[in-house]
Amino acid sequence: MRTAIDEYKKTYDKSVDDRKALTSLNKSGYPESLKILVDGYDFGGVVSTKKKFLRRIPGDPFNPKLKDGAPEWGLRSYNDKPDSTIWGGEDVFDVYSLSEEKAIDGTKYKDW
Repeated sequence: MRTAIDEYKKTYDKSVDDRKALTSLNKSGYPESLKILVDGYDFGGVVSTKKKFLRRIPGDPFNPKLKDGAPEWGLRSYNDKPDSTIWGGEDVFDVYSLSEEKAIDGTKYKDW
């Protein structure tokens, strides 16, 4: 999923460089939700059809819970602190597991 988020950002940056999308002071260029990675986006015409980055939102193997029928992930926005557990909501910069379980080395999966 992180690769898909990064590819979305690269495509957004290209659309801005090609002057096909307008930049906004409040927009980081990261997707507004995980759903947009599945539904696709046209980036102001950089791509002829909506470019999709994921076939579906994958489930969290360490946290099989669903929220509204979709896999539940922890999200961080571009402006959130790296260890934030509260999503700022303006974009999706990072994802993390919500599992409280521990790995063999004793660290929690959600801290990876």
